[in-house]
Amino acid sequence: MDKTQATQIDSEARAMTRASFAKRWEISERYVSILIADNILPSIKLGRRCVRVPVAEADAALLKYTQHGLGEAK
Repeated sequence: MDKTQATQIDSEARAMTRASFAKRWEISERYVSILIADNILPSIKLGRRCVRVPVAEADAALLKYTQHGLGEAK
């Protein structure tokens, strides 16, 4: 699979792993986990350790967070 195909799959995904979402936004996986824990990013828990990030909602939440800052993102 080449990079273009991988990008197309990522852009069509409804939910991603924390690692995939972090790569999409060029941030660390740990930072994604912190944003999820702080209820800034939405997440879907599929088990004790299996967490997915809904792409459209998380993109919108992260854009809102980066535009308004920590105090006004909620």
